[in-house]
Order: sequence, then C-alpha cells, then structure tokens
Amino acid sequence: MQLNDLLKKHGVDITTTATATTRSKLLHQVNRMLHEIGKYKTEDELNGKSLKFWWSNKSNNGRRQVAMRYDNKVVQGTSTYVDNTLESVTQILQAFKNVIEESDDTTWEEEEERRKK
Repeated sequence: MQLNDLLKKHGVDITTTATATTRSKLLHQVNRMLHEIGKYKTEDELNGKSLKFWWSNKSNNGRRQVAMRYDNKVVQGTSTYVDNTLESVTQILQAFKNVIEESDDTTWEEEEERRKK
C-alpha cells in the first residue's frame, strides 16, 4: 500500500497545514526570549553576532535596543531602548508579553498587511 493511501485511510489530510497567527508567533517568540534571557548571569551575555533575539547584539552608550520580531523582521512601532541591564531587558520583554497576551488577532492585522507588500 502507498503512503498516501495509508494516510487517507487513517484520516490524515496532508494538504491541510496549520497557519499560525501573528499573535501566536509573537507569543511563542517572547516566551523563547524570556527563557533565553533567564539563563544569563551578566549583561555581557546579551552581546552576540546575530539578531536572532529581540535585543540588539550590542549596547550603545549604556542602552540596548529591544523590539518585537518574528519571521526575521521587526514589528513596526515596537522598537525601544532600555538600560543595558538584564533586569531592564527582561522587564521590557515581560511588558511586550503582556501586550501580546492582551491583544487579539485583529490587533496585528496592520502588521500582517505591511508584510505582504
């Protein structure tokens, strides 16, 4: 028996893909950021060579840029600077999480449209 036949026999529709909403992507990402920063002991660990995290890879005059990101792009209007401390970066990440949790899918429609252009 072919794989496709077996999948159909057991009710698996391989043409259906789950699409994650912007809100769910952001919530997943912010939880990942909070988990990651929770492992750090010093501000120096915030430095890096890439922008895979929501915080910039280096500080600038004692401040660090932080912005919501998903799909390797910054969410427009969310970039801010905080003191270059683990506490400050963690606090802004938690504030972002609170915003995301209080939002609904319609909150992110403008961002979704911007990304389609």
